[in-house]
Amino acid sequence: MSRRAVVALGTSGPRSAARTAALERILRIGPGAKVILSSGYDEGKAGQRIGSGRPAGFIRKLYDLEQLRGILQQVLGAAL
Repeated sequence: MSRRAVVALGTSGPRSAARTAALERILRIGPGAKVILSSGYDEGKAGQRIGSGRPAGFIRKLYDLEQLRGILQQVLGAAL
């Protein structure tokens, strides 16, 4: 059985430095981890707020189960 780590990281709120540090630490601890940014902002603005990390995907808040399933399929490359 293969193990995969997926993290949804919210980008809203005033502490963008903390989010950038969190993303960098997640990727340092688990270089294969897939981080999905989640924000009420559009993808471009959310990416600016997170810094130079490399997220695997993006989902805009408010999302439903089908949208979440879609981004998970995209990021993991598997049928859910």
